[in-house]
Amino acid sequence: MNREEEEHFKRIVLSFANYGTDSNRWVDHLQVNWLRLNESQRRLLPSMESKFTSLRSKIEINSKFIKNFIKDERVFLNKDMKEYFQMSFDEKRGSPLERDFEKVRSTLRQFVRDWSEEGAAERKQSYDPILSEIERMFGSCERKWEIKILVPGAGLGRLSFEIVRRGFSCEGNEFSYHMLLASNFVLNQTSKVNEYRFHPFIHQSLNVVNEEDQLRSISIPDVVPTQVLKNSKSEYSMSAGEFIESYQSQIGKLSCFAVHFME
Repeated sequence: MNREEEEHFKRIVLSFANYGTDSNRWVDHLQVNWLRLNESQRRLLPSMESKFTSLRSKIEINSKFIKNFIKDERVFLNKDMKEYFQMSFDEKRGSPLERDFEKVRSTLRQFVRDWSEEGAAERKQSYDPILSEIERMFGSCERKWEIKILVPGAGLGRLSFEIVRRGFSCEGNEFSYHMLLASNFVLNQTSKVNEYRFHPFIHQSLNVVNEEDQLRSISIPDVVPTQVLKNSKSEYSMSAGEFIESYQSQIGKLSCFAVHFME
């Protein structure tokens, strides 16, 4: 990892560590705008003060959940970097950008799709056609674990996990450190079904039917990867890096690519 990549990695970790600070500033901004309304206008929104309180409590829950992504010391390159991560982003140059915090928020939403019971229908629609084609091509092989499949843009690792779950070997490739840190957590550090609850929709104000939808909680994971795969003969790994750079020298060494993109 060169210096530029190291600075980028630090910034991503700091965006996770300071999610709570950034999100409470967002609520502060909402509250200031609400107070700028005149009294008659505020009477039309009588529940706003209690909603601000609810948002702050959900942010605290989310913040505790998110910090699990960066507490594994194996993700830190050395002692100096670990000390850096313990600082707030106001104390150090290289502060997270707004797009870094937005990626933290979108990572929360992606957990719903990939690792919750609520996301099962979407996963079935998106992943099952890929998994069925892999079974059609390689399902009759006696030694499935010798079939090596690559998943570019692996995200939080659910498709690659499902491939390994079916007996094949798989490597997920991901460019985003947000995704890599979060996938490392869910794939390697969860120990029971629905172990963690959080509130992924609190930052979303569009396409929300009512306040309860925005504040509702989600539990993950719907399955524990380490328990499912503990006796597997298949190889499973996640690699960091840009796809072309990482694999241009591996032509002919893989059985197939499994590619999906969901918005």
